Amino acid sequence: MSVSTYEALLTAVQDEVRSALAAIAEAEVVALEDAIDGSPRVFCAARGRSELVARGFAMRLMHLGIVAHVVGDTTTPAIGRGDLLLLTSGTATTATLVPIAERAAAVGARRATVTANSNGALALGADPLVRVPAPPSRQDPGTPGAPLLPMGSRFELAAGLLFEALTIRLMHRRDTTVEAMFGRHANLE
Repeated sequence: MSVSTYEALLTAVQDEVRSALAAIAEAEVVALEDAIDGSPRVFCAARGRSELVARGFAMRLMHLGIVAHVVGDTTTPAIGRGDLLLLTSGTATTATLVPIAERAAAVGARRATVTANSNGALALGADPLVRVPAPPSRQDPGTPGAPLLPMGSRFELAAGLLFEALTIRLMHRRDTTVEAMFGRHANLE
């Protein structure tokens, strides 16, 4: 795809992300919302650019008053029975996340996965599973039939917006205000 202007490029990028978001099943989003709201603690795990998205969502969960941790941080406690492990992986095959998922299951934690690949190891057995139809592209932008966004960008952008929408839904469900969320925001910056 040839994009002649910056405005045309932005429109094309927005269209790709919008189409991925529109194809997410609402029932899957509601199931993830229920799982987050019904868990004593949420542990977010991802790698690469998806980890940046997952970290941002963990922060929003904290702002909502939900106990949230990022797997791998030095202050992350042990996960336990009833907790939720939220995995974010476009491929659902991230090798370093598979043993984390297995360990969480072994101690009785629930596992949720947000992914583009419902057949990957991290998707199998996930409950809930949210499918974001934006698989990584290995083709150069502009190749006929290829997405404009390279590599995993469509998934990462769509997952980030999905998490923002979930934040809004959880705000309403928990009757939380932006003012209350700012009250939990870091003040040692």
